[in-house]
Amino acid sequence: MDRPILMALVDRGDVLESLRQDLTRRYGADYDVIAETSTTLGLEILERLHGAGRSLAVVIAAQWMPHLTGADFLARVHQHHPRSRRMLLTRVFDQTINEPLGQAMALGRLDSWLLEPWDPAEEYLYAPITEQLVEWIRSTPGPALPRWMSSQNPDPPVATRSGTC
Repeated sequence: MDRPILMALVDRGDVLESLRQDLTRRYGADYDVIAETSTTLGLEILERLHGAGRSLAVVIAAQWMPHLTGADFLARVHQHHPRSRRMLLTRVFDQTINEPLGQAMALGRLDSWLLEPWDPAEEYLYAPITEQLVEWIRSTPGPALPRWMSSQNPDPPVATRSGTC
């Protein structure tokens, strides 16, 4: 059985590589991580995953990408992967994000957001992603529970914002 996928889409290579490494380090035992720098390739990947019947758990997209904004890309994710959780990545103190973020949230085009830089990762990266993974697992029929959610694992990666996993 194929493992679910975490997908990251960021046009800045250094940020994308850092995100890929952090995602793989924390979630790589239970999820495949796909990292891409182009919205065009990202859309092709979405179609291929859909055609192959792969589960896309969480998609993270930077807002200010060439050709297509992150919010627009995440809206398209819903077409092929309606159960996927969608997160917008934005830089701390980016005041230009307020309107597109508010509009996308109000229209149900994204589920949450991440701030860059995400230091410390435990608080600003892993907590919000884990929260979205929990929601995805709850809404998806039959996914196997990852090791970090099983009752045999005394050390889940991080509690969600509500304090539960």
